[in-house]
Amino acid sequence: LGGDEFAVFITDINGNDATNIAEVMRRQIEGLYFTPLTTRFTASIGIALYPEHGAAVRELLSRADVAMYRAKASGRNRCHLYQPKDHDLEKIHSRLKQKELIQNALNQDRFEPWFQPILDLKDNKIRHYEALARMRGKDGTILVPGAFIDTAEVFGLIGAIDRIIIEKTMRLQVAMSRQGSPLSFGMNLSGKDLGDEDILSFLRDKIMETGANPAHLTFEITETAAIHDMDKAVKFIKALKSIGCHFSLDDFGVGFTS
Repeated sequence: LGGDEFAVFITDINGNDATNIAEVMRRQIEGLYFTPLTTRFTASIGIALYPEHGAAVRELLSRADVAMYRAKASGRNRCHLYQPKDHDLEKIHSRLKQKELIQNALNQDRFEPWFQPILDLKDNKIRHYEALARMRGKDGTILVPGAFIDTAEVFGLIGAIDRIIIEKTMRLQVAMSRQGSPLSFGMNLSGKDLGDEDILSFLRDKIMETGANPAHLTFEITETAAIHDMDKAVKFIKALKSIGCHFSLDDFGVGFTS
């Protein structure tokens, strides 16, 4: 269903059987070991029954999603069968509909960068801006990242959003430079993407295509904990630095930006 979400469909069983099978799967996953990593694998499993909890696919997946969140909220690495009392979570975690909204916004080019100015305290001038992703709704309303980032990450859509924001920022940098304002811009780049050859090729190609000045582009690395292969990450950073780009680390402290 997403980068780290899977669904299992089992026929002709009741709630007790479903819970027992889910528990067997959970224990199997917990027992997995991957030699290069010292990470412990766990699974939080949500269970929904047909037709008790829903007659349509969307409804069943939504209820299973809610049950999974209940399992996570109860401490993770456990199973939970959907209960009517879980209904309060449904409004918060109905991500299938969110995924559809995000995909439509991508198809209709409704993601755009908004720019936060960074003040240089030495002379009180602004020469640098941080590009922040915003999603424009069909009615023109602006949605901040908190409304779509988590869902986009779960369903593997965050890379597509990043590419749109980066390309539009590069084009603005070129336009401002031609107007006599050589501004620099910072853009987010997930730690998950460091070492990804496709992302590296995209960045190189867009710099060439747009004519952006690499010396005025800073990539802010978010989710540094998601960097699994440090050697590849270092090569990735060196490759972009070799053409003049800059890097910085994002999210120091408790969420204060910049």
